[in-house]
Amino acid sequence: QKYMPNGTCGVITFGLKGGRAGAMEMMDKLKLAAIVTHVADARTCVLHPAS
Repeated sequence: QKYMPNGTCGVITFGLKGGRAGAMEMMDKLKLAAIVTHVADARTCVLHPAS
């Protein structure tokens, strides 16, 4: 509510070098996002759909 008081949301997508290992390393370093297997959630999430 603080950052998006009107209930809006967004999706960010990007590619990483290093393949699956590089993606897993980046995801392990996250402090804000939850590592989940779905996007139908109100939390900040991250997923690697290729794995």
